[in-house]
Amino acid sequence: MNLKKVVKWMFIAGAILLFSLAIAPYIFKDSIKLQITKAINKQVHAKVSFSAIDLSLFTDFPKARITIHNVNILNEAPFKGDTLFYSQELRAKVGLGELFKNKSESIKVTSIAAINSTVNIRINEKGAGNFDIVKNNESNKNASEETATASLDIQEYKIQNLQCSFIDKSSNIALRFANLNHSGKGDFSANNLKATTKTSTIVSMDIDSINYMQNIRISLDAVVGIDFTKNTYSLKENKAMINELPLIFNGEIKALENRQLIDLKFKTPSSSFKNMLALIPKKYTGTLDDIKTTGDFKVNGTINGILSNEKIPQFNINFETKKGMFQYKALPKAVKNIAIQTQLINTTGRLNDTEVNVSKLGFTIDKDAFKVHGNVHSILENPNIALMATGTINLGNLDKVYPLDIAENMQGTLDVGVSAAFDLKSIEKGNYQNIQNKGHVHLKDFIIDADSFAHRFQIDTMAIAFDENSIKLSQFDANTGTSDLHITGNLNNFYGYVSVSYTHLR
Repeated sequence: MNLKKVVKWMFIAGAILLFSLAIAPYIFKDSIKLQITKAINKQVHAKVSFSAIDLSLFTDFPKARITIHNVNILNEAPFKGDTLFYSQELRAKVGLGELFKNKSESIKVTSIAAINSTVNIRINEKGAGNFDIVKNNESNKNASEETATASLDIQEYKIQNLQCSFIDKSSNIALRFANLNHSGKGDFSANNLKATTKTSTIVSMDIDSINYMQNIRISLDAVVGIDFTKNTYSLKENKAMINELPLIFNGEIKALENRQLIDLKFKTPSSSFKNMLALIPKKYTGTLDDIKTTGDFKVNGTINGILSNEKIPQFNINFETKKGMFQYKALPKAVKNIAIQTQLINTTGRLNDTEVNVSKLGFTIDKDAFKVHGNVHSILENPNIALMATGTINLGNLDKVYPLDIAENMQGTLDVGVSAAFDLKSIEKGNYQNIQNKGHVHLKDFIIDADSFAHRFQIDTMAIAFDENSIKLSQFDANTGTSDLHITGNLNNFYGYVSVSYTHLR
């Protein structure tokens, strides 16, 4: 046999094979798109569409890459027209041999990914969710039985740049995750696996139209143990960051029908006071490297119980600071003797029974000391608030301890001694006899001279006294430019005004 002819024909055969593999995805892609769309829409109460599907046999050779573009899931009634899910790209990477397996064989998917996606989860006033879209009929049952022996053997997955919103109108909760990135590696075909995961996102949360979290940066690197037979997820060897506050977690989450059992513990790995500043959004503190700190700050907590539509887990979260101090390196004075002891607790599993107890919060600037303590409970149905604030602040020191523009060229002494105990419904209904408020606010030698004011504004003396339902302005002597102001009098129904303003904000 002529060796040259053998090599020639092998080369030609190889070229034909490579050409066929290259053009096959383009020849059959319209048929593949039509069949997939039909199959999916038969299974769900939603309109599922995508713009194109690509099968590349060379990009990740010897793996094949399948890419579905512009995947869109639109809800039907009662959420008709709402976008449940959108993704610019869904990708899967598989070995070439996996494409030719029959439906009863396990298909090994090397990786799957969702790129630039949006998820909008909605629960209406009646408790119906827009995510409940799978049809429950006989044809689906038969289809499930036919494919019951097939499985996916995924090794790696990735979610890149996901925007997710959760709005529950039945409980008036809004939760948003921006720029969510998540990845995991492991043998997901096993009943028990150990997955290495990385997560980062920015979280905001509103409850009853009140903002409780705004653009909080959260990240979590964790080794997650998963028992698929028991639907149990355990967190191991993990580290979380809230803004720049490090935390370590351990615990377990078990998924049951319509609820989850949660048992988690967490704490700060170190007690540096700089950890407390890390909780504050960076736009308010600046770079932490520009701040000197001393003292201790610790966070620890437990979360234990049922998470469902009716209940939340019980929790006990504690924040404690001793002998804290911070000073911006570019500023001459420090805030010292910072003491904080705060507890966020829920012992019933009812969200309304959450309590915030601030048993200690205080600081000093030079010789001036300021202290606050109080608590809030029944946060949703009828907020009950008790608060006491006492102390003196030299306003001229504010721009010497914190880079606050409005404090430029400010002088004066503020003396505060106020206590308050009330519930919101008593204010709304005008039951002012239930309000127990008293105290004073005195301001002396106050001067502010800023670019936002046409003239320097000066208050020689201001004396305010609080009682159950009024504010008494016993003295107010001020001037701006060539105008002098002298005012005394009472502001009645003050707390009713505050209630109207609060209700409007909600």
